[in-house]
Amino acid sequence: MAWTRLADRIDLPDMPLVLAGPMLRKVTQSSVTVWLAMREPTTVTLEIRVTDNLADAPIGTLVPAQALTTRIGPRLHLVAVTARLNTPLAAGAIYFYHLQFQTAAQSVPLVTAVGVNVELTYPNVNLPSFATPPDVLSQLRLYHGSCRKPNADGPDALAILDKMIEESVQDPLGRPHQLIMSGDQIYADEVADVLLMLLTEAGETLIGVDPLPLDNGNHPDPEIAPHDIHPTTRGDYIKAIGFTTVDYRSHLMSLGEFLAMYLFVWSDTMWPPSLSQVDEDDLIAWLGEHGAPAHTIKSARSKRSWMREHWNHVRDFAGTVGKIRRALANVPTYMIFDDHDVTDDWNMYRSFVGNVHTKRLGTRVVQNALCAYALCQHWGNAPEQFRPGPNFAPAGSRLLDILHTASSYADVANNSELRRILGIHTTSELLAHVGNPPPFEVFHDHGTRQFVDGQWIDSLSLLYNYSIVGPVHVVVVTDTRTWRSFPRTSGWEAPDLISRSGIVDQIENAPAPGGRQLMLVVSTNLLPGPGMRQGARDLPTMPYLREQYRLDDLSDAWEPERIDFSRLLTSLARHVGRSGSIVVLSGDVHTSSAARVQYWADAQIEESPSLGPAQLVLAQLIGSPFHNGNDMTAHQHTNGYAYVPNAARVMQQSVAYNEALIGWNPDVISDGQDVGVQKILNLAGVESSDLVKFEADRPLKTLRRERYPLSFREITWITTPPTYRVLLSYVPASSGSHFKTGPLAMSPGTTPLDIVTGAATSFVGYAAASAGSEIVGRSNIGEVRFVGTHVAYTVHWREGNQPRWMLFEVSLRLNDLRYPRPTYPGVQ
Repeated sequence: MAWTRLADRIDLPDMPLVLAGPMLRKVTQSSVTVWLAMREPTTVTLEIRVTDNLADAPIGTLVPAQALTTRIGPRLHLVAVTARLNTPLAAGAIYFYHLQFQTAAQSVPLVTAVGVNVELTYPNVNLPSFATPPDVLSQLRLYHGSCRKPNADGPDALAILDKMIEESVQDPLGRPHQLIMSGDQIYADEVADVLLMLLTEAGETLIGVDPLPLDNGNHPDPEIAPHDIHPTTRGDYIKAIGFTTVDYRSHLMSLGEFLAMYLFVWSDTMWPPSLSQVDEDDLIAWLGEHGAPAHTIKSARSKRSWMREHWNHVRDFAGTVGKIRRALANVPTYMIFDDHDVTDDWNMYRSFVGNVHTKRLGTRVVQNALCAYALCQHWGNAPEQFRPGPNFAPAGSRLLDILHTASSYADVANNSELRRILGIHTTSELLAHVGNPPPFEVFHDHGTRQFVDGQWIDSLSLLYNYSIVGPVHVVVVTDTRTWRSFPRTSGWEAPDLISRSGIVDQIENAPAPGGRQLMLVVSTNLLPGPGMRQGARDLPTMPYLREQYRLDDLSDAWEPERIDFSRLLTSLARHVGRSGSIVVLSGDVHTSSAARVQYWADAQIEESPSLGPAQLVLAQLIGSPFHNGNDMTAHQHTNGYAYVPNAARVMQQSVAYNEALIGWNPDVISDGQDVGVQKILNLAGVESSDLVKFEADRPLKTLRRERYPLSFREITWITTPPTYRVLLSYVPASSGSHFKTGPLAMSPGTTPLDIVTGAATSFVGYAAASAGSEIVGRSNIGEVRFVGTHVAYTVHWREGNQPRWMLFEVSLRLNDLRYPRPTYPGVQ
């Protein structure tokens, strides 16, 4: 075959010791954590330095900043080494770090360990470095994005971050201070067929063959090796276990494949040399070598051009992985999963959870995905969950012990303790948990908990939510996937994205802002775009259209009417002292834009009115995708908020840039109680009036006229005054680069300022005249800054070789007159 397998390279003298990393992860004023993947057992020493001169002494540590790698397999050893400092890092300063490696045979310097051709530093800088967050909010520079798929078309926007660091590497206030990746760091489904071949081979080389259990009693063997579930043929297995992704032909399944995917998307070391020599013919040969039936090989041959297109995208992606690796070595990086880190639509419906976790193979694939997530993503988010103390062993440290001491992953893959640590339960275990309290929900076992270094850690299970505490800001990162509850029992009713108790645990028990700016990370949109908003709100009210125009993504956002949205507002208000502004970072939808939520409550839901009023402003900044644009996002890029997906377009609503809602506290009003009157025009053209009934599960009601084909309904009078009100606003961009404006005509002698001003003026004129100034539908990365009383969100992308940007400015003022408190018809 033309390609060089990892098995043939892993032990060669020129193969670097470090397979992936170093990746800079959690950085606080008193600690720095760096994550690496190694090919043999290694003791790693981390030094933090004020200069990049190795002759200067490093900063002292409380204990030696040294860690032994954890053995995951014969050729994969992982480590997150933390330096716990006895001198706090200064705010708004540049620091450097140095790594030393000791194997059983020798001491290896950093340059040799990563490979002489790997660039980890920037021009005129001798060591990897980072800038600490400043102690002035207006100087903070935070970058954000989500959704990075190798076989997507176009440039990888995460590479823009590398350029930004390079241009400001010596400037502590110009450099990015933090990167937050809010989901879909990998795509377990939608994998290019040729890439899966590489991942399967690499996974088995790194950790050995980890057989997958089969549920089919007619199969002669109870287990099957990953290489025997061939690329292009995995659909039958994936559908049988209850996964609902539509792209299942080459889904990741084994732990080795999941781990290999992380290493491939983060490191140029893992890819075969001479990628131009790898193509779909290698996959066809691989299928023959591994006993694929003749019809599978024939089908692969017939899809050569389709596979080649996807593989060409992967090649382009691999070409910039080196830049991404350098950027991730030089900026503190934080992550949280979304669905594609496991599979599309993961835990979206009760039926998904119930079906998947009755299957041995379904439970195992989810376990493999979350085990890889814990090792590659979460270990760096919350290293204290993996570090044993003198009198306490958190669940993460037990996970490392189980894997490190096992002769192979296959020996511990059926370990029930392993599943419990990862937060995975069989359907029977989930049903047993339902009795107290209801409803049916996914959950984490609650053991002994301690508050360590600003984080909660548990003795029985990992807690995937966590916080980032800086001098002037606090980021609360939520887990909206493994704390879901399913109080609505019909086939595809939306879940509560975080259970009632989970919202309290994740929000109210997080570190208090204490006067700092609160930021909230939710992987799914707190306020869906107008098109999704329209479909999610209206389709459930029209059963005869709901089935015909079903769109699953409508169930995967925080629908404002639903009670979990109001519960979230209540907990956020409590957390900030009942009044304040919050910046929300979300992703998932493969476009970037901005929205605003304002909340006024005389009495919050599910709390006593005697606790008093609350008021919030939430500025939602949507960042997506790093690398996954498509035809739908291109339409949104062109049409802006006017774009509506086909599933929602049938409702014939016009786009509302502002939408007012009113709500009632279910603790003081009964489900089904009359709260007002509405006017209805039915399909027969007959106009009538009807009572508006309060629904405890949907305590908010829109005041907007809701139009349907040939009909409408509208609230005309409120008889029971609401206890809280919400205003939803979609924010258009305020300025941008040449975006649909054409080249600017400039006279000789034009200055750079003239060009910038002209571009902004051209953009404003265009934005005022047409749609399309509101959504970035290209692969992009977002930059978050604070300017006066608003948050400034600049979205960067590229058109060909040309940089482009769009600026959204969202007011954080509680009493901004542009966003008035909603009024309603009736007694105020």
